[in-house]
Parts: sequence; C-alpha cells; structure tokens
Amino acid sequence: MLSRSRLRRLSTVLGGGAALFGVAPLVDPRLFGRLFGIAAVDDRTVATAIRSVGVRDLVIGLGLLRAARTGDDRDLHRWLVARAACDAGDLVAVALAVRSGERDRRFLALGALAAGATAFGAALARAAR
Repeated sequence: MLSRSRLRRLSTVLGGGAALFGVAPLVDPRLFGRLFGIAAVDDRTVATAIRSVGVRDLVIGLGLLRAARTGDDRDLHRWLVARAACDAGDLVAVALAVRSGERDRRFLALGALAAGATAFGAALARAAR
C-alpha cells in the first residue's frame, strides 16, 4: 500500500511525463510520427490526429499535476483513471495495428510505452481509490 505522499509523488511523475510526452506531437507531429514509426506523417490528416493525441496527453498530464498538488484524492483518482484509460486505448490501437501486420520496431516501442503507462496509471488509480 502506498502512503498518500508517495501516491502524490508518483502521480506527479506520471502527470509530468504525460504532459512532456504530449508536447512533442503537439509541436511537431511529423517528427513525433517519424520517431515512432508512424506511416504517412506527411499527410496533414495524420498529423492532425497525432497533434490531437498530444493535446490529450498534455491536458491530462496537467490535470494530474494539479490534482496531485492539491491533495484531493477523489480528483486524483479520476485523473488517474482517465490517464490509464487513454493509455489502454493507445495500447489497443497499437495491438490492432500489430495484428494487421505492423512490425516497425519504433512503433512497437510506442506500444511498449503505452503498456507500461497503462500498468503504472492503473496501479496508481487503484491506490488512490
């Protein structure tokens, strides 16, 4: 079992990481796409989708940071569940692409990041309950 102060510190790490991770696709979706082996990054519609995910990660990360700072456990729990759900959705999306034949190592690494973030966020959400 985590102490409340440790839960807040770990939630701050997750929130800060999510916010920072969200900046790159927001600012330069093509570079982010190339780094993680996402095809068709020069297509503006693909860049729009990547940028949208960046906004999502930035906003949820900032929400987690605020909730961890204020110490409201119910609010923190809601943000942690939202983060874990989004990461789980990313993991499912990557898994579907892999099932369809995608094998780019960089893309698989993105899936591994999503898997780790899902597990970490879900564990923190359980602790915050």
